[in-house]
Amino acid sequence: MDKHTLTDLNIPNYLLDICPDENTVKDVVADMQKLEQCPAAITQRQREMADFINNPDLLGILVRQIRLLDDMKEQHRAERLSAAKSRVQSAQRPPKEQLGPIMSNLSVIMKQAEDSIRLYSDLPVYFRDFAFTSDLLIDFKAALVKIISGDIQERLIAISKDIQMLYSAGARQQASILINYTLDDNLDKLHCQLSKLLYDSSPRAADQRIAFFKKDSILNILRSSSKQKEEEFEIAENFFAYSLVIGLTYLMDLLAQFTLNLQKPFEHINRKLSLYRFGLALAARHKAHGTPFCFPQMLQAGEETPGTVPLKVLYGGDGNDYFDFVQEQALLQLYAQSGYPIAGEEARIAVATGLFAQFPSNELMLGRFEEEVREMSALVKQIKPYGMVFFHEVFQSTAYEDIAGPFAEIVEYLIGLSCRVVVVTHNNFLVERFGVE
Repeated sequence: MDKHTLTDLNIPNYLLDICPDENTVKDVVADMQKLEQCPAAITQRQREMADFINNPDLLGILVRQIRLLDDMKEQHRAERLSAAKSRVQSAQRPPKEQLGPIMSNLSVIMKQAEDSIRLYSDLPVYFRDFAFTSDLLIDFKAALVKIISGDIQERLIAISKDIQMLYSAGARQQASILINYTLDDNLDKLHCQLSKLLYDSSPRAADQRIAFFKKDSILNILRSSSKQKEEEFEIAENFFAYSLVIGLTYLMDLLAQFTLNLQKPFEHINRKLSLYRFGLALAARHKAHGTPFCFPQMLQAGEETPGTVPLKVLYGGDGNDYFDFVQEQALLQLYAQSGYPIAGEEARIAVATGLFAQFPSNELMLGRFEEEVREMSALVKQIKPYGMVFFHEVFQSTAYEDIAGPFAEIVEYLIGLSCRVVVVTHNNFLVERFGVE
């Protein structure tokens, strides 16, 4: 879509009249600029929008939870920075002296996972009972039920206890105490438990990695004849401490991934909150005016729909009235391809590959025929087959004999691309050539 089209059609101001929130309208305009062209994707958007229109309280609930998520993430970021700083400061110490900072990091990340689970726990019960129709909210509800009704929360708590037991088991920092290498098996077990928890909470998003702890070197040292020597034992202890650091770091990676997977469903919805908010405002506008509205059946680009003609020439009359008509036609297409409801009891609308508009304001500032043609040429080069094109009083500053033939050729070229073209004009040569709508 030409980047100036929505501005030239005054679409942003029209949307602000429906939803007087500049940030929401900014997001809606940015989304419309992309102009979704896949009918299946548009239908999925319609289902999402219908879920919110049928239960408008959902928006407020999710807005509150996502605000909590944002606050929580900011707090977590500060905690991670503090823990990371402590860990960096200890990185040059012997491995066994790094275990304390590592455990501090683990405690922070474990808390973040528990906080993320709490986001689901705090959702109202009726949210879990509501019958959704869109894939987005069906998947969100499935995650909610799995986390709250299943055993994921309990398994995370159990893993937290195991980590604490792992860290506190044995006085590994005392050279006189034999290294309890059986802890290796416990660490492997934790890896497996956490990897499975990660996979169970979000199979599609999880990286189901299971690392097995390497303890052969420790066993060899412990079984050697020189194991009682202080220096050999120090080597074994440091190696084991290093292995623990690596293993616990791996646990942190898994916990961090688990937390991200818990937050992803909220973040996916968060990216669309502005669109849902505008959809609710648009539906409320229809209801306030007593206008029936529907979600149109979307057809592939080029499919014929009843009453659609390739060219409309609007001649004479009040230019403002014609501008309103052009704006309404553009909005109808934009609403349809963005998944919003449109006025009417039912409709079938073919996808447009792009919306393009040319108005006299730009060309009048240029003031010369050559520049006018150059601007029009740049626009036409962007247009693909099955686009939607609006010409509103273009070339009005150019003599009839200079522009009649070239402009007619432009219109014929666009019709040849199977574009839908709307022309508002006071030049009768187009009326003579194509007729008047």
